[in-house]
Amino acid sequence: MENISSRPAAGNEDESKGGAISNLLLLMGSIFLAGIAFWAPVHGIRKEFLVPTSAITNEKGVAYKTALPEPRYWFSKNLSDTPGGPDESKTELFENYKPLGPAHSVHDAIRNVGAGQFSHWGSTLYFSTSDNSDPRTNGRRYVVVMTAVAPKWLSTPCLLISSCLLGMLVLRLARRRSVPPEVVNRKVHWRYGVHAALAMSLLSLYPQIDLWIARGVDWQGSYASLNYDEEIYAAYINGLILGRQRRTEPLEIPDPTRPPHESIFSIQVVPPYLILFLNRIFGLTVAQAFIWLTPLTAFLATLMIFYLIASATRDEALAAVGALAVLICGTLAARHSAANQFFGWTWYGSFLFLRRYEPTVIFPAFFGFIALTWQAFTGQGRRAWCAAIAAGAVFAVIIFSYFFLWTAAAAWLACFVLLWLVARRGEWPLLVRRLAPTVLLAAPTFAVYAIMVGRRDRAIDKVAAVVSTHAPDFYRVPEWIAAIVILLIIWGVTKRRVDWRQPVALFTGSLALMPLAVFNQQIITGRSLQPQHYEMFSANYLSLLALILTLVILRRGRGLHFEGYVPEWLIALLACAVIGWGVFEIRSVTSAFEERNIDRDLFVPVAKRLANLAAAHGKGPNDREVVFSPDILVVSDNVAAFAPQTPFWGSYVPIASGLSWEEQQERYFQYLYYSAVSPDRLFLDLQNNEMLAVAAAFGYERYNPALVTNFKPITTIEIRDKVRQYSEYAATFDRERARHPEISYLVGYTDLPFDFTNLSRWYTSVSGERIGPFTIFRVKLRDAPQ
Repeated sequence: MENISSRPAAGNEDESKGGAISNLLLLMGSIFLAGIAFWAPVHGIRKEFLVPTSAITNEKGVAYKTALPEPRYWFSKNLSDTPGGPDESKTELFENYKPLGPAHSVHDAIRNVGAGQFSHWGSTLYFSTSDNSDPRTNGRRYVVVMTAVAPKWLSTPCLLISSCLLGMLVLRLARRRSVPPEVVNRKVHWRYGVHAALAMSLLSLYPQIDLWIARGVDWQGSYASLNYDEEIYAAYINGLILGRQRRTEPLEIPDPTRPPHESIFSIQVVPPYLILFLNRIFGLTVAQAFIWLTPLTAFLATLMIFYLIASATRDEALAAVGALAVLICGTLAARHSAANQFFGWTWYGSFLFLRRYEPTVIFPAFFGFIALTWQAFTGQGRRAWCAAIAAGAVFAVIIFSYFFLWTAAAAWLACFVLLWLVARRGEWPLLVRRLAPTVLLAAPTFAVYAIMVGRRDRAIDKVAAVVSTHAPDFYRVPEWIAAIVILLIIWGVTKRRVDWRQPVALFTGSLALMPLAVFNQQIITGRSLQPQHYEMFSANYLSLLALILTLVILRRGRGLHFEGYVPEWLIALLACAVIGWGVFEIRSVTSAFEERNIDRDLFVPVAKRLANLAAAHGKGPNDREVVFSPDILVVSDNVAAFAPQTPFWGSYVPIASGLSWEEQQERYFQYLYYSAVSPDRLFLDLQNNEMLAVAAAFGYERYNPALVTNFKPITTIEIRDKVRQYSEYAATFDRERARHPEISYLVGYTDLPFDFTNLSRWYTSVSGERIGPFTIFRVKLRDAPQ
């Protein structure tokens, strides 16, 4: 006989059907609002309008005009050309179903030349017919296709509501069940973690989706970037794909007389070679690898943090929300949140851990090492041994991945071991056994690492901005969060709500101690190396993780029993709030970088043409031609990421060209000379603290106070001395200097003026080719100056 208790009750079946309908409505509502957020402000709604002859009047000459109707919806507006945006309009004009144009024409050209030119200006259409006849009497139909878009501010509330609906759906699909105390040691179920990881992946893809929508069918294959360093990482990978050696720097002009050396790129080699592996297996370009690397890393990082929280608390629903909170609010904890804009503070925004390729490639492994070490100390038997061995292997990989992650991992491990010895010193044999695999695997790896660092180019020391100091640093937000965590644990111990000898309490305490350790290690070592990277890529996330675990510990009380679950409605509210904040963060920074990403995509056809020219000239991977451009941020900073050439000067030449400090200064002066920059102009740029000028002339550590602990702004005396050096250099410029390096191409915006006076004295243009808004000039060094 069938077990009646195994069948669903009728009421439960009806409830299940009702739940399915509710879930479907939530999904449809979320997709609908997300569609409005993405589509309405960019593409809008197209509407045809037949122009009646009675509404047409002669404007002047062969130009005619007609008033266009207002958009149907109050919250939308018709895109039209304006003084600030002379090509904003997407209006199309058809004469008997044949398109007229060009659009955005100058009104005098419409009046005097005509031939179908038109302009949508304000609420008026100025146009001419194809044969300059009178549209009121020639018997033809004139149809206008207008595009009405919603204001950009509408996207934010739509995305917030969409995220809330999605969060509610996730929680309904993965309804949490209570776990009785007797099954505390059960395995972690990944269902909640997968949902959280998918949500994080979708958020991380927002900038790329925005670029795809903005460019439409004109997208050239570029990646969307929200971090300034990604261009140089892409350039290094592009060099590896082209066949350059590991120790070749991204912007280096190979010189057989220069001895080989290690660099920050060749030492931290695991991430680029992983991406190179993707290129070899799947045929992905650098841009394609960067596009898909972002959601993949977001997915894996979320799962790792989810597992850490879930394994420590045995609460999967809370762990899913906690993982999202750690990754999304990490930007806020690093003082680079988009919220800074409301206070007039500087900010980078974005989800900082997604900076490609460092630290994003190895970021999940960083938390994987922490999770494996935790399992090695709390597990039993073979499982604990396997976790300990895996932790050692992962740590060895991290060493060759990113300095600020492996040192952060080492600092956390030291804090964890120290706390374990203090609280459970009788278990020191267990401590030795669990640490042995990590030490045995890490020691030889670190020895190789030390040898490579010893063979580094000494110019790295200037770029790395190593500072000699013993001054403490207690002004970082992760330290403040860590201090709050420590105070809460102490309070919990005094109130007998926390047993500080419990492994989870020691684990939480070690996470809180790590920020204090990395920001103040210089008190002992006397050396400080760009501590802001810990604030942005590791300490911020670990301090938030410690805070979440502390709150869980305090809620559940002494002994960590599991009777005090957080209500489901509160979990749902927290999920919606966290995802909503993530939408605000990612949308704000995407808007800030939107123009830069579009410009990069416009430049891609130019880079592809440069690559074709290099192949046509028989240039090998180490026969690098040099591209000069007055535009640094778009042309110079991106050319090496998409083409085999190298820029003459760019933001990353000081850190990725293998030049000594003296050679960098001469190259920068040469760039200023070719750009016809006067000494007075250089003085004003330096005095106004213009980023590119100050970084090139004095180093980034003299521009960005966050890089060093004892920041020293440049003085007027230093500025005058630098200007004097440039004046002397320009006055003594000769052909020998013009040959080092020799320029092969000049690339710039066609419509932007550029003073060719100095450059033309030494180079002559062989040919010119216009591609989009850019023009490529093939140039050749003159036999004698003019």
